[in-house]
Amino acid sequence: MKSESLRTENVYLRTRIDELEQNGMKNDVIICGVKDEKDKTCEALIEKTKEIAKKLRVNLESNKIIEIHRLQSWKLQIHTVHYTIQHT
Repeated sequence: MKSESLRTENVYLRTRIDELEQNGMKNDVIICGVKDEKDKTCEALIEKTKEIAKKLRVNLESNKIIEIHRLQSWKLQIHTVHYTIQHT
């Protein structure tokens, strides 16, 4: 009885954690394959991201970007930009 109750609670808590993680990422955008530039400043990364958005016909304003940084997978050698936008 007790172990079944613990199993049920465990499933519930894992599901709730998944829901919270998904909700926390709803404004996140990840762009793969962004070439690594010599100028590695945050401003340069924002400009590069805005160029990509423009090519995709997406209006991305700098003041809407809350956070931006590179993610890098050494195994796959994929350069990725991850940013969070302010929801309007």
